[in-house]
Amino acid sequence: RKIFGVPNQNPLFTMMGESGLVPREFGDTIKTEVAWFAVGPAQFATHLGETAPEFATQTRALMDTGPKFVLGLGLDHLGYICPERYFENTDAIPHAKYLVSMSPGPQAGGTMMDALAAIIP
Repeated sequence: RKIFGVPNQNPLFTMMGESGLVPREFGDTIKTEVAWFAVGPAQFATHLGETAPEFATQTRALMDTGPKFVLGLGLDHLGYICPERYFENTDAIPHAKYLVSMSPGPQAGGTMMDALAAIIP
C-alpha cells in the first residue's frame, strides 16, 4: 500500500472539514492511500474514489498477467476522480460540472496513478 497526499483544490472539501460535516482534515493536500495485492494469479488495485473508466484501464495496464481487478472506493472515498480535461471545459462533457464540483481537483487522478505505479510490481 502507499499513503500519499492528493492536492486539494476544492474549497467545498475544505469547508466540509472545517464545519465538522466531514470528520476529516482537508488542507492543501488530503491524506489518502491506494493498495495492490494478489490472490493466486489474480491482481487487485484500489482507487481512492469513483474514478473515470480510463483510470481503470491505466491501472490494468500497470499489472502484468492474470485476472486484473480495480476496486473503486477501495480504501477511501474522495468523491469523483476525473481526468484533467473534465476541468478544462465542463460544458463539453456531460455532467462534468457536477463531477468536478465533487472532486478534490484536476491533479487527483494523476497523483493516484503515480502512487499506483510506485507499488504495482
